[in-house]
Amino acid sequence: MRFEIVGFKQVSSTELLYKYCKKGDIGSGVGFEGRRDSAFEEVESGVVNGGGFKAASFESVYVLGQCEGDLVGSECGECVKTGLERVKAECGDAVSGQVYLNQCYISYTYYPNGVDGEKASSPGTRHGTAKTVAIVVGGTAAAGFVVVILLFTKSVLKKKSTKYHHYGG
Repeated sequence: MRFEIVGFKQVSSTELLYKYCKKGDIGSGVGFEGRRDSAFEEVESGVVNGGGFKAASFESVYVLGQCEGDLVGSECGECVKTGLERVKAECGDAVSGQVYLNQCYISYTYYPNGVDGEKASSPGTRHGTAKTVAIVVGGTAAAGFVVVILLFTKSVLKKKSTKYHHYGG
């Protein structure tokens, strides 16, 4: 549902707001365009059924398409399709590109050594080693902090009790 405010210019959901293209050496004969286009097709069809979000990879190309929350189904698919066409036209054979349209976002990156499995999975389905290490280190630091607080409290209470027991002598 879209609301119109009198006096404000209405902007198309597919109006280009920002683009970024990173040029780089892809190498000859790798079939980059075919790989990119295959990943683009998967994202284009996936956002319609994926609730407005789809991340996909094809060989060495990782692509992400996402729509704003109020743009779903075929409207999202059309926005992403326009975004994919736009990033393809604007960035050409760049190793990565991002296009922000008014209501959807497209990003692709070419990884010469292949796409990491974690990038290609849906968010939240796999935990990285770095995340696990951060949790362990954070837990250990918290436990150490608790021990220090307990030792400090014990020493303060011990000083107070010693002070009052020797009085009266």
